[in-house]
Amino acid sequence: GGKAVAKAERGVTKLRAKVVADSAKASSGGSAPTSALGILPDARSRQARLYPTAIPADDRVTYQWPNTDTGSSHVGPLDRVLGRIARLGHSSSLVSVTVSEPAANATLEPHEGGPIGLRVASRGQLDALEVAYAAHRAEDPRILPAAVAGYRVSSMLNGRPHESVFGGDWALLELQGRARLTLREVLPLARAVRGALMRHGQQDPVPEVISGHLAGGPGEATSPTDRPHLAVVPLPSAGHRYADGLVRTVALVLPKEVDSHQRALVDSAVRRWLEEEGLLQLGPRGVVKVAPIDSLDAPVTAQPERWCRAARRWVSVTPIALDRNPGNLADGNPTRHRTAQRAAEEIIAASCTNIGLPVPARVSLNNDPLTAGSAPVRSFPRYAVKGGRLQRVLVHAEITFAGPVAGPVLLGAGRYLGYGLCAPRPSQAEDGGNA
Repeated sequence: GGKAVAKAERGVTKLRAKVVADSAKASSGGSAPTSALGILPDARSRQARLYPTAIPADDRVTYQWPNTDTGSSHVGPLDRVLGRIARLGHSSSLVSVTVSEPAANATLEPHEGGPIGLRVASRGQLDALEVAYAAHRAEDPRILPAAVAGYRVSSMLNGRPHESVFGGDWALLELQGRARLTLREVLPLARAVRGALMRHGQQDPVPEVISGHLAGGPGEATSPTDRPHLAVVPLPSAGHRYADGLVRTVALVLPKEVDSHQRALVDSAVRRWLEEEGLLQLGPRGVVKVAPIDSLDAPVTAQPERWCRAARRWVSVTPIALDRNPGNLADGNPTRHRTAQRAAEEIIAASCTNIGLPVPARVSLNNDPLTAGSAPVRSFPRYAVKGGRLQRVLVHAEITFAGPVAGPVLLGAGRYLGYGLCAPRPSQAEDGGNA
């Protein structure tokens, strides 16, 4: 009775539909069964079920907690409970779990605002699981309750990488519907998002952490702040073989040193904007709606880990707007050309130190894209300041550091509005010579 009958009826209905479909295939010829008996479940050929699988070089994973006593009386009972775990995640992910000694070196460590989000147990986890089970009874589709904690690559591995002033604690906004903007629309998109946040900041003047300008009186022109503030970064599909350069997600990136009050100002502006439908006016594109998206549900190229992992080599995906004019980079005179190029390299090196990174060992300039999904410099709108009276020179660059640095790497005058976004690229030693 009850659920058992309903479940059996669903199974019969599904089987009948399958028989009808197989009968139709049989009558249409082709690769369908040629025998009438071939459409019956017991007579159908059995095909192997395939699942995407990745086997790491070291298939042993250790979760460890500091200051624990492996000689405790709890170890035995805990080990017996762990022995009952047969799988993690999918039913095909078979595992054996046991209590063990700590690993020599942890590869990941907890870090507030870290770029890698992992699901973890937290206070109240058991109660949440019991409530969830009472709802689904192991029959209906479900997602296990869990908290998400930030992690980063352990400082014990190859020393602690240098970090930029920007953090990995991002808020992600997804473009809704069929809105798919191209990489060339990064700047107007970022400006529109920042404008929406400024309108919903509900303070006069707009908070410095959002506007990037010092406080002033109503209607008074103010100077740009010299402190790190909110960066609006459209995230393109770039850096992989199927990259198309389309932008589907926008990241709101706060500096690592932002205090709780500044964070609350940004959060409240975002919340008020989204409560009013989260609409953006993008000129010829019309009105585009945005909605929040969890980093774990975002596309791979929009996840913070993609842009924050440590690397020695970085390449620009959107062009870097140089902080000052280096001279004519297209000058036909070799001496003047080399002088301008050297000046541009020094400007980019200074841009690295401006965000807390070390002086790079090497900077290489280019006008053409340096990674899949990017576009030539000439395809991007100029970065104009001072009411359009001054236009920054745009360049692509490959930047090599002496040691690993952690992102996000946002460089140049346009770093708060989507320009100067760099992607990590493995060195030849790191990827086996296939960089």
